[in-house]
Amino acid sequence: GSPELNCCSATGAKVLGILCDWALMTEEDTIVLNYYGPGTIHTQTPSGKALHIRQTTEYPRKGEVNIQLIMDEPDQFALKLRIPGWSRNTRIRINGEAEQQVESGYILLSRQWRPNDEIRLELDMSLYYMSGEQEQEGRYSIYRGPILLAYDDGLNTVSSTDQTPHL
Repeated sequence: GSPELNCCSATGAKVLGILCDWALMTEEDTIVLNYYGPGTIHTQTPSGKALHIRQTTEYPRKGEVNIQLIMDEPDQFALKLRIPGWSRNTRIRINGEAEQQVESGYILLSRQWRPNDEIRLELDMSLYYMSGEQEQEGRYSIYRGPILLAYDDGLNTVSSTDQTPHL
């Protein structure tokens, strides 16, 4: 829903339609979790056993994502978690024990998973900025985690005595 036809309004509905294909994927004998949000995803382990992945989180408002693996019996499989490029200091704990600090991309967790194992993913929600290019040169976009912070000229005023911050 936007007043004009543009890329965002034309592809917005498409994104919602394909989200279920991207949220959880499989790659040979690996489960790949891309989507973080509250709820439960019902799937199967690579060996065909029922698996429910329950996420408790306020992401993207907060960077903590608690993932519970609900299954009837232990199973050996690999789980990849997506680590966004903007998360500079990501931490993962499995059943309360710290794993290595991870870089952006994906972290591969391959192990014997037990019923109700818990993974705590802590994404770095620090502020960062990106500088504009071409007609936006000299301007900056400021983000907190995945959220672009916005300034609306219609809702805010800047007087000629205000100074523009230099980043």
